[in-house]
Amino acid sequence: MEDHRLHEVFMGLVRLVSAWHFDTPGGLSLSQAAALHTLDTEPPLSQQELADRLGLEKSSVSRLVGDLERRGLLERRRDADNRRLNQLRLTDAGRAAHHGLAGSFHGQFEQWSAGLTAEERDALVRGLSALLRVARDDH
Repeated sequence: MEDHRLHEVFMGLVRLVSAWHFDTPGGLSLSQAAALHTLDTEPPLSQQELADRLGLEKSSVSRLVGDLERRGLLERRRDADNRRLNQLRLTDAGRAAHHGLAGSFHGQFEQWSAGLTAEERDALVRGLSALLRVARDDH
């Protein structure tokens, strides 16, 4: 059945990505790496906004933020317009960690994509784009 094959391929991709070693002191989880990327590429965010961007529960993001803060990778600052909110910002160490991760991801991506034909790359872009569209519409 086609759906079964797609599911198996997708689960293989999930396992592969989850097993990546994030080359940072103490290692980072996939969620933590995604948080660093989000906070480095978007304006300062509240914890709720970060949870929304990452598609995670507020309690999970609270633990994630606490851990990144203890590691010195992010800081919380009171929002100037709403003193009840904290805005999350990366520290210099957090930005450096994100840039290191981005370089590592890019290198791995380049290695993998070099083994694909142009037709396979086009098909992958079409297929993954469609899957992301449907998944986002479902949220």
